[in-house]
Amino acid sequence: MRREPTKVYLWTVANRLYREYDGVYVGNYTPHGGGISTGMRRAMNNQSLIGRFKETLKWTAIRSGKVYGEWDEDGSTRTCHVCDYEVPGGMSPEIREWTCPQCGTHHIRDENSSINGLKQVLEKLEVPGSGRLGGRKAVWTRRA
Repeated sequence: MRREPTKVYLWTVANRLYREYDGVYVGNYTPHGGGISTGMRRAMNNQSLIGRFKETLKWTAIRSGKVYGEWDEDGSTRTCHVCDYEVPGGMSPEIREWTCPQCGTHHIRDENSSINGLKQVLEKLEVPGSGRLGGRKAVWTRRA
């Protein structure tokens, strides 16, 4: 009987996010390994809590006239958000912090990935009446 409380929780969080933000973007992470195909892993991920949350976010965005999107997480943790250097061969999941050998920037893995995701979203974001953001800076704030 865990299904109903989980569903209520997902709707509550989605509605709260869209009350405060006009757009929500989520990484498109798909687990690797386990001897199963990419399609099977993606199908299993869609049935997971994060998969159900993404569906809830999509539906809530449509219902409230807001924006939902996904960004490509591939390589986001191993790519320096400052100079775009990419660690060859990837990094072990146990490595939580690293320093870019090219520019010397110290990265916390999850924060670096988030900044790379934000860069992707901003590059593709359509701004009504002005086209793409291009090289301009965007200011993101929570609505009061």
